[in-house]
Amino acid sequence: MTEQQSNIDYEKKAMEYLDTMGMSKQLNDSQKKLFIELASAYQLNPFKREIYPIVYKNKFGVNEISLVTGYEVYIQRANQSGLLDGWSWDTEGEIVFKTDLRTSKEGKNYQTKTIDRSKSTLKATVTIHRKDWRHPFTHSITVDEFSGESGIWLQSPKFMLKKTCASQAFRLCFSKELSGIPYTSEETTTFKHYSELQQEVKEQQAKPQSEETEVSEEAESESSLVNQVCLLAEGLFLKQFLTEKKKQNILDKVKDPSTTQGLLHFLANQLTLFNKLYELTSGGLVTENEKVELYRSILSAKGNDLKDLESVLNHFEQRKEAA
Repeated sequence: MTEQQSNIDYEKKAMEYLDTMGMSKQLNDSQKKLFIELASAYQLNPFKREIYPIVYKNKFGVNEISLVTGYEVYIQRANQSGLLDGWSWDTEGEIVFKTDLRTSKEGKNYQTKTIDRSKSTLKATVTIHRKDWRHPFTHSITVDEFSGESGIWLQSPKFMLKKTCASQAFRLCFSKELSGIPYTSEETTTFKHYSELQQEVKEQQAKPQSEETEVSEEAESESSLVNQVCLLAEGLFLKQFLTEKKKQNILDKVKDPSTTQGLLHFLANQLTLFNKLYELTSGGLVTENEKVELYRSILSAKGNDLKDLESVLNHFEQRKEAA
């Protein structure tokens, strides 16, 4: 079977999945196209939960989707690369729960169990061995960084934290092999399960949008952006495409409370271009002199310069298509 025929098969599976799950009528054409194209391009089978859309309504009542994958996909792709030489995960510390008193829209008080992030010390660590790396790669995260309030997080916090840590670790170690594949739901700090989103929408429709809610959404969005910048910086450093000094400079900016969301967006875009340049270099699509010149240009870029540089990198990428 040719790659083109295989892609067509995955397109059919994706369309069949949307019909089977009753999602075809919930999504607009562009949302369906995005889901189908991603499933086809990366040969992900939605019936095996290798990719799936979560449909929810935004604060304006319009359907939105989050495309997510499972951490097992990352491990499978890393194994298929032939470079994975074993991995392990573990946890240490403890989880502390707390009980909050909440009020329903009917005015009735009820108690809910949540994870106390300020008191919990649970930490997950993943160690990955690559055949072409001299030393093993170790990545750790704590529960205060990633913990949801859904039932699965409350029932199995250790397993959920290990899954999240594994997803990050494999994407850092195998960034080229996993580039473009959706994130897992556990990593996306703004993600909520469909049922939770539906309940939240009902509550929001029953009362006016408050300033407090808007601030919360902005905070969640910024948290996701911070995570993206940190992952890109760490990944580029591991690939020796970013010096330790430059990486630390970026992480310091991220931690600085005075750093604006605009600067975070700029850093994310800048690091994304560095990552693309690394892939072009690895693929032999740019010469060493071109790489040095482009690297300096990205490093010294300001404002809209990044858009022009993205066009330049796209031009180099077309060399592969023309070859």
